[in-house]
Amino acid sequence: MERTRTAVLVAATLALGLAVTAALTVGTALPARAATGSRVTDSTDGFSVVLPQGWNQVSLSGSDIGAIIGDAHKAAPGFNQSAISDAHAAAKQGLKFFAVSSTGEYSRSFFPNMNVGVYPGSLSTALLDAQVKIQLAQTGVKNIKTKTAHFAFGSAIVGTYDIAATGGATLSGTQFYAPHADHIYIVTFTDANQSKGTKAAGVAMASWRYTKHG
Repeated sequence: MERTRTAVLVAATLALGLAVTAALTVGTALPARAATGSRVTDSTDGFSVVLPQGWNQVSLSGSDIGAIIGDAHKAAPGFNQSAISDAHAAAKQGLKFFAVSSTGEYSRSFFPNMNVGVYPGSLSTALLDAQVKIQLAQTGVKNIKTKTAHFAFGSAIVGTYDIAATGGATLSGTQFYAPHADHIYIVTFTDANQSKGTKAAGVAMASWRYTKHG
């Protein structure tokens, strides 16, 4: 159980690290895209998900780390460099999946993103709920709320919080903690706009499927 607790704390801390890699200057957020994009599958780690339209998967492999899977970098100044920086941080921490929106916020110094970590362990959602509250608080985030949510793939603990970033900016984070087959899948979304972030997370998690069972 201690191993599981450590994994959850590492994932929560990593989400903060990816959220504040850019030095943010408060500006006007650009409008989000509402429609959904294509389904992507990670056969190795056993899941698939539909990304919101305008979001792109970023490679975490050693040979082409930071490569954009899509053409968003052609239309968004700063997007490619931000993706490369965050991809290196994600890969260093052992994350399995990373995707980023091509719609920049805070004068395009920040791009909404999601990451997925997969950790060995088995906890009930009730124990996860209590643990998530404590460990998110230890990272220094504010306005922490948790609840149990039910999806087609099963139940998950959803944690929401605010992150104080550099330059006086505030980012909103949403994490989903989903136990499955003796592992805990932790899916993290970070956005400068809470309602947009919630919508993007809802699109993705409604489509989430496991491709490995037991």
